[in-house]
Amino acid sequence: MHPNTSLTKLFEAQVERTPDLVALVYGQVQWTYRALNARANQLARYFRRHGVALETRLAVCGERCPDLIAVLLGVAKAGGAYIPVEPTLPAARIASLLSTAGASLLIALERRPELELFSGEMIVIPEHEDLIAREDTLNLDVDKDPEGVWAVLFTSGTTGRPKGILMRAGGVANLVTGMGTQFPFQPGDTFMLHRSFTIVGSIWEYFGPLLYGMRGTILSGDDSRDPATIWTRLIEDKVTHIILSPTLGDAIIKYGERHRLQCQSLRFGVIGGEPVSKGTIAGWLRRFPSGRFYVCYGITETMYVAFFDTSMLLPEEDCVPVGSEFTRATIRILNENLECVADGSVGEICVSTQCLSRGYLNDPVMTAERYIADQWATIPGSRLYRTGDMGRRRADGAIELRGRCDRQVKIRGFRVELDEVEAVVRRVSKARNVAVLASTDPEGRQKLAAYLETDAAIVADDLRRDLRRQVPEHMIPSHFVAVTSIPVNVGGKLDRAALPKLQPAKSAAVSG
Repeated sequence: MHPNTSLTKLFEAQVERTPDLVALVYGQVQWTYRALNARANQLARYFRRHGVALETRLAVCGERCPDLIAVLLGVAKAGGAYIPVEPTLPAARIASLLSTAGASLLIALERRPELELFSGEMIVIPEHEDLIAREDTLNLDVDKDPEGVWAVLFTSGTTGRPKGILMRAGGVANLVTGMGTQFPFQPGDTFMLHRSFTIVGSIWEYFGPLLYGMRGTILSGDDSRDPATIWTRLIEDKVTHIILSPTLGDAIIKYGERHRLQCQSLRFGVIGGEPVSKGTIAGWLRRFPSGRFYVCYGITETMYVAFFDTSMLLPEEDCVPVGSEFTRATIRILNENLECVADGSVGEICVSTQCLSRGYLNDPVMTAERYIADQWATIPGSRLYRTGDMGRRRADGAIELRGRCDRQVKIRGFRVELDEVEAVVRRVSKARNVAVLASTDPEGRQKLAAYLETDAAIVADDLRRDLRRQVPEHMIPSHFVAVTSIPVNVGGKLDRAALPKLQPAKSAAVSG
C-alpha cells in the first residue's frame, strides 16, 4: 500500500478484492464491503448536493453503528472533513464545539434536542432516507489532497474552550497503513470497534480493518463500557485486535479474573492514554495468554508515536516505558534551547512523523509555537511537534515519560487542560477563584481536585450536577475543597503548590 494514496481509494481497492466479505458486525446485523461502499457513495453524492466540496467541514453526531462508519466514509468521498460530536456530551459542550468548529452542515443519525442549537443546515439521516437511496452507488471521482483535512478532532483547551486539531488526510493514510505493518492482520481477523470517534485511536480502529479485508465488531452506548458485554463479544466474535485505555483494561481484567475467563483469539492488545501499571500488564497476559500486549504513546497532533512490547518488561523495572518509535515517527528529546540532550537525560519529547497533523483550527499563533521547523530533517519544510511531555531515552532506546512541562493531564485516556477545568468550575460555582490540581492514585490514575475560594459551603453533588451540563464526565473533579483564599506567589499568580494537602474526610466544607 502506498501511503500517499488516500484512505478512501485504498478502501475502494479492497472492496474490489473482497466485495462479499463481511466488513462490519453490529449485533445480528452484518454489512459486506460492497454494501458499505455503496452506502458511503450514496451518502457522498447526497452531501455534495448540499454543498460539500473539498475542505468543507461537516459536524457528525451519532452512536457507533455501521451507518456511522458509512457517513464518515461518505464525508471523505465527498471531499469534506468530519467533526465528530459525541452524542453523550452535554448540550452546552456540543454548542461550544459547533460554534468553534465553524461547520456548514450537521449530519445526525437521529434527531436530538441538544442539536437544535445548531444555526446551520442539519441532515437527520433517517428523515432523508428516500432521497439518499436514489443516489448512485458507484465510486466518485473526488479524491483528497494528502495535505487536505480528513477530520477536525477537538481536545480540551487552555482558553476554556475546546481546541480543534486539523488531521491531514495524508497523515491518516500513513497512520492506518503503518499500523497495518506494526500489528499485521491475518485472514479472518476481527477488530473490536468500541471507542469514541472523537479520539485519535478511533481512526485506526474504524478504518484499519477496512483496508485489509478484515471485519470490525461494533459496540456502542453502555455496551462499550460494560466488561461483561465486552467479554462476550471478545469470545463469541473471536476478536483478534483491540485498543483501549488502562481504566477500561483494568475493568476487563477484574471481570475476567472474577469469572475465570480467558480469550485465546486475541493476538494484539494495545493500551495507552494513561500510565500503565505492571499489575495491569500481568493481569492482561493471564486473561489473554495467546496475545501480545503493547503500551502505546501518542497524542492527537502526532497520532501514534511509540510502542512497547510488554513481554520485554524486566521484573526489576518499576517504570513501564512507552517504547521505541513507531515505524513512521522520529522522537527527539530536546532541552529549553531546542538542542538534543544526552541519552538518559530528561527533556521535552518532540516528534517528527509522517502522521503529523496540519495545525490548530483558527489558531496560527499556537500552531507556530507547537509545530516548529525540524532542523534535522532532510526534506525542506518538515516540521517537529513539541508535545509538552517530558521524558528520557534509555540505553536500550525505549522512551520513559517523566511528566509534563505544562498543566495538561490525562484522565481516563482523555486529554484535559486544568486551565479549562478551572474556568468551567469558576463559572458554574461563582467562586471568587478556583485552582484545580491533579494527583495520582495508587493505581497510577490521575484524579482532579478543585479548590474553591468561597465563604459558602460546597454541596459537591449539586456542583457535579451543574458541571455535567457543561463538560464531559472526565473533566469533573473527584473532590471539591472550600478555602477562604487561594495563595498567590510574589508575581501575583496562583501558587497552587502552596494549597493544603487534600484531606476531604476532614473538611466540613466538602460534600460528596
